Amino acid sequence: QESIVAMIDVGFSSVSCSSISPLQVPFLLFSSKILKCCIVFLCEVLSGRNLTAMDVTGTSDPYCVVKVGNMMRQTSVKPESLNPEWREVLTFEVRLPTFAVSEEREDFYVTIEVWDHDKLNQDDFLGAAMLPLAFLSERPTTCWVPLGRYSAKDKVSGEILLSMSIKCNMIWHRHPADGELYEECKSRGFQVPITSGSQIVEVPGLLERVEMMLDNLLVEVSGWRAIGRFYLTDYR
Repeated sequence: QESIVAMIDVGFSSVSCSSISPLQVPFLLFSSKILKCCIVFLCEVLSGRNLTAMDVTGTSDPYCVVKVGNMMRQTSVKPESLNPEWREVLTFEVRLPTFAVSEEREDFYVTIEVWDHDKLNQDDFLGAAMLPLAFLSERPTTCWVPLGRYSAKDKVSGEILLSMSIKCNMIWHRHPADGELYEECKSRGFQVPITSGSQIVEVPGLLERVEMMLDNLLVEVSGWRAIGRFYLTDYR
């Protein structure tokens, strides 16, 4: 139990490089491919579909707000549409530190919020999604992303189509652990359906990313023991 608690502490707190325990070594090795460097993150907001109607006319005036750390970009407003077409490219310059020593973990994720523009009242929330930056590559990743809620009272439906990529002057490798975990769980029937807004997504899923991986880990639950590979993912 102490080992597992220590391992969790490694994953969610900052680590002093001058005092690295043996348990931290696999984590540091796994994340060492991500160095402190400046990258350009390109997020093309393509379109949306089946968004929530917030106006009395049965439509919405949607726009997207994309956030990375303390930076924010915004698309144009598409009036009276539940299936908007934006096709706008938003650019961010991001300084990406390592997983282990970072105190600014929000810089690893891009948050996309969809809002309904209202001329007289406060804009209405239409949904949001959070995606990891660290495993993108120069080859664009294009996918439909289901919108989720911040609270139970939010009225959210639909999804948005994004195309994301990064540009960096360093070699950028995508770790095969993401696909490995997905295929392993799919073949064994270990995926769990989770409600995200009005959508049903499977976890582990294609958008899930592995942040930590340990081999030959002993796990005991109610007297049952097994040794195998341990994955810590970014699913929230």
